[in-house]
Amino acid sequence: MKILMFTYALMISLAHGGNEVGNGGDVIVCKDNKVMLLDYHEAKDYGFDINFKKDDVGYRPVLLNIISEFKKIDSKLADQYLKRLNEIDIEINFKESVDLVDIPDSYHVSLPKNCKLKQIAIRLKEKRNGKQFVIDKDLWRKLDVRHQAGLILHEIIYEHFLFLGEKNSKKARYMNGLISHIGSGNKLKVSYKELLRDREIPIYR
Repeated sequence: MKILMFTYALMISLAHGGNEVGNGGDVIVCKDNKVMLLDYHEAKDYGFDINFKKDDVGYRPVLLNIISEFKKIDSKLADQYLKRLNEIDIEINFKESVDLVDIPDSYHVSLPKNCKLKQIAIRLKEKRNGKQFVIDKDLWRKLDVRHQAGLILHEIIYEHFLFLGEKNSKKARYMNGLISHIGSGNKLKVSYKELLRDREIPIYR
């Protein structure tokens, strides 16, 4: 089955009506104060290895490297995501000393013991003062730059998938794990197109 993809730049400019709170990203917070991206915790269950080296400069070099490696597999989609990455920074509102409203769109099946799920990012359905995303800055600081990169990639992928008709973040999290696995320099045991088809990811063609 082929799904027609509209130009990504057009899709992200469309009005997305309804309530102000839309969807977002989650992290796992454990009693030892370890904080990890839900996507990367789940990636292990899919056989994805997220092992790219830590870059102390910041999350952006990590994410640029991920997209660069992914471009070898899917150049069209990688270019779309890179374009969105170059726009997204000015659309993020980092807020301190807040608890973000939980968005029940994860439908996750398990968490590590002594850990809980926390909302770290929300994509608003309508921009406020030019800001589309709200990120809990306190939780953000506790993520290492690899998981920060993964969170931003999650938001880019999820935003894309919403416009392709997805109603929750499950497939976006899987795609994030897949892209980050490729971005870590790992080879796929099954073809990229087959993985997308088997999981009914809405971009296969």
